[in-house]
Amino acid sequence: MKGLANRLKLPQPMARRIAIADLSRRDEPEALDALLAHLPRETDHKALLRIVEALGERRHAPAAEALTALRDNPETPADLAHAATIALDRIERAEAGDSPQRTPSHEEGAKRKPG
Repeated sequence: MKGLANRLKLPQPMARRIAIADLSRRDEPEALDALLAHLPRETDHKALLRIVEALGERRHAPAAEALTALRDNPETPADLAHAATIALDRIERAEAGDSPQRTPSHEEGAKRKPG
């Protein structure tokens, strides 16, 4: 686990994105904690999006404060603020006791046809 978390410190954005993907698939809470701790240090936009999405997909409640700050910051790009909003919604639904299966992913919603 520590080796994966250390890869978040690499200077190459692609290497960090791979580390983020690897950590987001882990079942250990420490993996999500590592992503949350790295969130304010990440400078690559795609990597930031992936961290936010992973925290929401895994309904990581400790991330709510950081995600709220990201969403509410007027300098946050619109797509990142939107991803933070979706992540927060997932976390709130999980805390309210809704089943994770009842919350479709953003990608699933985008694939649906109207009507």
